[in-house]
Amino acid sequence: MSEEQSKKYKSGHHPNLVRERIKHQWKPGQSGNPKGRPKKKVISEYIRDILQEEVEGQITGRMIAKKIIEFAMEGKFPFAKEILDRTEGKVPDRTKLSGDEGPPIQAVDLSAMSLEQLLEFYSRLKKAKEEEDQDHYDGSDPTE
Repeated sequence: MSEEQSKKYKSGHHPNLVRERIKHQWKPGQSGNPKGRPKKKVISEYIRDILQEEVEGQITGRMIAKKIIEFAMEGKFPFAKEILDRTEGKVPDRTKLSGDEGPPIQAVDLSAMSLEQLLEFYSRLKKAKEEEDQDHYDGSDPTE
């Protein structure tokens, strides 16, 4: 090894020392990319740009809105629904969780139970399931 190479390696340029340098490149709490990931245009941004363009003296977004209204007035329900959803607000889905024709299902906090209580709870659930299965069993062979 020449003297020049030796100096180079001692100054931290040895290939095996690169990992050590990279490992300590930033101080704790310091970002390696302070400006973040470079912003790219997403499809929605392109669509917004196109909707604002003027075609044949009219704004594209306005032309589309008029067409949607035309279709709705012709009785095409999906277009009418779209107009209502955007102007009146979308109707929320109502999902009700309840037992068979009974009150809402209740959650049970199992984290506060001891092992003995959990085993008791499990055996009660298992027994209830077996009783339910017996109630639905009509004596016929389900494979026939």
